[in-house]
Formats: sequence, C-alpha cells, structure tokens
Amino acid sequence: EDEDILRGYDAIQRGNDESSAQLDALADMKFTYVISWQKFGLCKSLGDPSAEDILDLLNRYPALRVAYVEEKEEIIGNKPQKVYSSVLVRGANGYDQVMHKLQKEHKTRPRTYIG
Repeated sequence: EDEDILRGYDAIQRGNDESSAQLDALADMKFTYVISWQKFGLCKSLGDPSAEDILDLLNRYPALRVAYVEEKEEIIGNKPQKVYSSVLVRGANGYDQVMHKLQKEHKTRPRTYIG
C-alpha cells in the first residue's frame, strides 16, 4: 500500500501531466474557494480593470467563485426603486456565469448571501 503511494508521488515528482490533471480534477471536485467582493457588479459595469483581473482569475481557476451584491433600479408601483440581489458567479468561457442569485427586498444595501 505504501509502495502505491510512493509510486504515485514519484509520478507527480517527474511531472506526469496525466497524474497532475487527475489531481487537479479531484481537488476541483472537493474544494471550492469563494471570494466576497461586494462591489464586483458595480466595478464590472464601470469597466474597472480590477473586475477584469477577477474575471481572469475566475476563468483560470475553475474552483474559484465570487459572491457580490448586484444593485439594479426597477419601476415598482410607478416609482423607481433600487433592488438588491446577492449573486454567486464562476468563470466560464472567458465570462462570469451566475450560479445562484437571491433577490431580497431591502431598503438598504444587504450583506452578501451565498446560496
């Protein structure tokens, strides 16, 4: 049993791409990393370079997620009102893909909820 472990370790040490890919896939299935950046949506809509950097990280690391608060203005009862949603995204094909979106009625900006 120990020999199997050491043989696997040797394969990794030698830079075996297949073993490395299998280990990466296993880690992606077991672990997810979440960053909470409240203003990601705002920065993204303003074209802030830091939002592009986060988007690059999301697409580079499949186990990474970003949670943020989305703020939109909607007409409710003939009056414009701000509507807030907690959003969780991941990277997909160079873009951010919404995984979960939780909309709540708030008079003030809510905390980020991760679903």
